[in-house]
Amino acid sequence: MVEHSTQAISHKEAELLKIQREMQETVNLVKEKEHAVCLLESKCQQQIWQYQDMEKNLPELRSQCTQLQALLYHLEEKLSASSQSPQETIVKELSEEAEKLRQILKENELSADEDKYLLNKMAEDCGHLTKENSLLHAQIQKVTKHLNQVGLICSSNFSLEKIKRNHKEISFQDLLFFLFHLQERKSMDHKRQHLHTQLIDLENQHTKVQLENSKLRTEKNHWVERISQMHKQIAENQDISFLHSHVYSLSCDLNNLKSEVNMASIPQKEKGT
Repeated sequence: MVEHSTQAISHKEAELLKIQREMQETVNLVKEKEHAVCLLESKCQQQIWQYQDMEKNLPELRSQCTQLQALLYHLEEKLSASSQSPQETIVKELSEEAEKLRQILKENELSADEDKYLLNKMAEDCGHLTKENSLLHAQIQKVTKHLNQVGLICSSNFSLEKIKRNHKEISFQDLLFFLFHLQERKSMDHKRQHLHTQLIDLENQHTKVQLENSKLRTEKNHWVERISQMHKQIAENQDISFLHSHVYSLSCDLNNLKSEVNMASIPQKEKGT
């Protein structure tokens, strides 16, 4: 009878140790998932900071482009006052390119609104995830405490009946905790996958905005160069107009001088005759 009781106790202890190992593995997996989620949260926060920096730079770029547009309008008005055909062609080209720049600005504004929505959504998801991590951490502490209780029961010198009674209670509780954390692990996997997908979308949006910013800077440099050329051309046209006016003035002076010489030579011819 004693030998049979000893074997039963050994069997129960083996089962408890097996359950304890399984629960410890589950706790370790949950901790790993929690660590992975923390890393994803950190990466999300970095993405949010990057987008905030980009949002700070976008108004400055828009302001610069708006100033360029205003300067272009001024040049268009100034050039349209001239009747020269090359200037009319340049005005037409500038108008077309200005319209392209307006379209780029409109697309960038739409992209910025979309990025702002994604940032707000990501910040909200990170907040929910942080709360869930706190709850999960509390649950892990509860499971750890329960495992310690299981270890104490296994190492204590209880009677066979007490061990059987406690074993039934603990086995049922262990099973509940085990199933609960399996479900939690599946939920964490799903949330991690969803967060990873959102990160990929944000990275794609980040790349798209970087390309748009690069394109916008290129357009800005192009407009600056064109405006500089237009200033030079206007200065040259003004110089040419001044030279034409000066030549015309000299021609008038020369004609007047010729008239005076002719008028002075008439009395001398009359005296000679």
